[in-house]
Amino acid sequence: MRHDFIDKYSDRNSTVHRIDARVKIICVLIFITLATSIMNIYALIASFSVLTGVFVVSRVPLKWAFLKASVVIPFAGSFALIKAFTIAGSPIFSWWVLNLTSEGVATAALLFFRAYISVYTVVLLTSTTRFPTLLAALEKLKVPPLITSMVSFTYRYIFVFTDEAERLERAKAGKCIEGARYRLRLSASAKTIGLVFIRAYERGERIYRSMLARGFDGTINTSDVIEITRHDIFAGVTFIAFTALLTIVLR
Repeated sequence: MRHDFIDKYSDRNSTVHRIDARVKIICVLIFITLATSIMNIYALIASFSVLTGVFVVSRVPLKWAFLKASVVIPFAGSFALIKAFTIAGSPIFSWWVLNLTSEGVATAALLFFRAYISVYTVVLLTSTTRFPTLLAALEKLKVPPLITSMVSFTYRYIFVFTDEAERLERAKAGKCIEGARYRLRLSASAKTIGLVFIRAYERGERIYRSMLARGFDGTINTSDVIEITRHDIFAGVTFIAFTALLTIVLR
């Protein structure tokens, strides 16, 4: 069972990885705020280039980062497409009730790139910070423990759910269901889905009782030392100052 689909490259040792998680969280929040307020497509491209440079320094594969951030494309693309045909302006294309304008295309491009860059930034954070360290940093930033506990359990139980689904899938494959009639395969798939939920729930209960028996009190504990250094502060201030200057110049 793999546990690295979110923080796959977080165990690498680079300058970005060594920066305190709290500094990275604050930088990401400020960067996303700046990126979503940009009204110039060239400023967005420049911001994207800055992020890509940070990815290069962190030694996280760019291809993996691009693909990971592309999860937002269907959602952002849908809204951008609607914007492109609903904003009045200089017509580019017109057919029946559809009117594509240059202003609509510009607005759609801004909307799409803002969304993509925001997700791209979150991918940078999660790929350079171990998930338990990220949760511990959120607690240090005074995020309510209830929220961090819910996120932690959701993350952990995803693997429990996936593991049970993989076990049942292997069991179904061992019974040669794929070569059976359609109705039999449909029935087997429905039963598998039901069993996944039941077995995942039961296993989750066992895991939770085991955690309570080991003294779990709702606090996220990690072996990583969470301490802000001068290097962390300098890196964070430099990154935010450079991004803000770039945004102001290209605005």
